Amino acid sequence: MAIDSRRGDLFIQGFAADLTPLAAPAAVTPAALAAAMPAGRLLLAGDGAARAVALLEAAGFAAAPASAAGPPDAADVATVALARWRQGETPAPPLPLYLRSPDVTLPASPARHPAAHRT
Repeated sequence: MAIDSRRGDLFIQGFAADLTPLAAPAAVTPAALAAAMPAGRLLLAGDGAARAVALLEAAGFAAAPASAAGPPDAADVATVALARWRQGETPAPPLPLYLRSPDVTLPASPARHPAAHRT
């Protein structure tokens, strides 16, 4: 899986053929992408797949984009979730996943600007 972070790097996570995660998700720079990939032929999905394939092929990897590029279709996700629910699985609620620190941090204490309070 390769998702464009919209900040120059890629969010990636590798999966085996049975969809077992091979590693934890990570944010990687284009230069570090090849080192983060497992050995063997790679099939990449996600909106960053085409970019990742080009970078990996330049590094000597056998890589190809999945036939369906872009984000998953919500109807397909719902179909899979319903099938799993019918089999007795109780899905965990979705949670945010932060792969890098925020670009902005708040100051430790609010600054006091008397001029800002005048009317």
